[in-house]
Amino acid sequence: IAGDKYVKPYDVNIDDVIFNELMVKPTPAVGLPEYEYIELYNRTDQKFNLSGFHLADGSKKYIIENAIIQPHAYLLICAESKVKEFEVYGTCSGMNSFPGLTDSGKFLWLEDSDGNIISWVEYSDKWYQDNFRSGGGWSLECIDADNLSNDAGNWHASTDSRGGTPCEVNSVARYNPDILNPEVIKTAVLPENSIEIFFSEPMNIDALADESNYEANNHIVNIKVQLPQAKSVRLFFEKPFIESIIYEIGLRNITDKAGNNLLNNVVRFAIPEKTEPLDIVINEVLFNASADGAKYVELYNRSDKTLDLSDLIITTRKNDELASGSLLSPAGMLFFPHEYVVLTSDVDAVCEQYYCSEAARKIKLGSFPSYSQATGTVVLVTRNAQIIDEFSYTEKMHHSMVKNKKGVSLERINPNEYTQDPSNWHSASFDCGYGTPGYQNSQYLDDMYLKNKTVWVEPETFTPDNDGIDDVLNIYYSVGQNGYTATVAIYDAAGNRVRKLANNVLLSTEGTLRWNGENDNGQVCNIGIYILYMELVHINGHVKKYKLPCVLL
Repeated sequence: IAGDKYVKPYDVNIDDVIFNELMVKPTPAVGLPEYEYIELYNRTDQKFNLSGFHLADGSKKYIIENAIIQPHAYLLICAESKVKEFEVYGTCSGMNSFPGLTDSGKFLWLEDSDGNIISWVEYSDKWYQDNFRSGGGWSLECIDADNLSNDAGNWHASTDSRGGTPCEVNSVARYNPDILNPEVIKTAVLPENSIEIFFSEPMNIDALADESNYEANNHIVNIKVQLPQAKSVRLFFEKPFIESIIYEIGLRNITDKAGNNLLNNVVRFAIPEKTEPLDIVINEVLFNASADGAKYVELYNRSDKTLDLSDLIITTRKNDELASGSLLSPAGMLFFPHEYVVLTSDVDAVCEQYYCSEAARKIKLGSFPSYSQATGTVVLVTRNAQIIDEFSYTEKMHHSMVKNKKGVSLERINPNEYTQDPSNWHSASFDCGYGTPGYQNSQYLDDMYLKNKTVWVEPETFTPDNDGIDDVLNIYYSVGQNGYTATVAIYDAAGNRVRKLANNVLLSTEGTLRWNGENDNGQVCNIGIYILYMELVHINGHVKKYKLPCVLL
């Protein structure tokens, strides 16, 4: 048997032939036939016979027939009935059954007759990057055929006056290499003593499949690269994992398809435990974003447990009823002890305005709750409606010196104190850019209880100027037993009361009250010496009185 139709000149390897152009919305036509097509490009010096290969769309495989693709040349694929419309442009292969190209996006891949993956693409209507051309009649074109990242940044709407370039060099073709380092975005613990490591982009398959590239105490017995994307790998271990232990695996010599090295070479995982109320707390809220920014909510795992975010929903209340909200991570994400995670609709917008470390955990939500700029409620809840934490805010909780509240977040001072206590929240400082998404709050203060003291203040000199340093006067108490109520007031040097902080409030055995330097009218007091007066009354009638000086500068 002879002839290109029947003899495959060379074996086709992965990425030898790629998806290069897609006519997804042919209507209304600009200058090309008003039909869908797929263009493949041969990146090699060899000629390939793709007859018998499959074009797959996730639910079905379609056979390609009579398909020869020359070196560094193109092959157009369309419905068999449309071949005459397209063969004037170049080599065209018609299919008895052609997969419909969904306007909003679709996952396609090419495989040989033995089921080996050759190439894939997961396009989206966002790939046009052109509001005018996304309406129809313009194809999606690959910018750089040697960039194998399959990323939106390597595709654009055609700029050719006909609406596309079938069997020609793409109108948007230019040098556009993949220079971004890949990173591990999450790790999931799965059955059969296995984990799955997820990456930010397609990876080098040979590197992922090489056992010597993993350093683990628990012996790896099998490796399964998740194809066709190669954006994750599943590792199977010899021994079962033990609860409450955080494991680490070293990764080395693992790169993306362009050879860019992995950013994070150590991954952690653990068997997640059940999330209980206040294991995770709402730690920072930006509810009034600047015009070019995005709102966000920061969560903090204050427990010593590794938790799974797949069961959690961030939402709000409407007429005191919980709104539908958004799942944090439907596919699952481990949340380690004392870690932070930022939730937002636009990660890039947040990180352009505020400092975001590479280590910061960030989740982009497709539907971010609608939080009012004046007042609202942030609720973290499980799928079975168990409240994990809830915070009701108002813009009045900001420091009085913050005149323009746009872009200024509210930070929790201490994650171990009551969420709804207004004195446990403070405007983020100027020094941090008015927000600390993904890392320790600028206004954070840890637990400072001293057993040999009953009531004390720290710092004794404070400066309520919102610079993140000694902005509030912390009034610590440790009364040693339940049943105490407190009345607390602030007096100036002349003996005039300027602020009543508490009136017969029930205390815990130990805790913190705070003065932000404002008087009863919400104005910052003058610089000077002030006296804190605190009266403690126990249920048995015992009374304790304290007078402590402090300095406001």
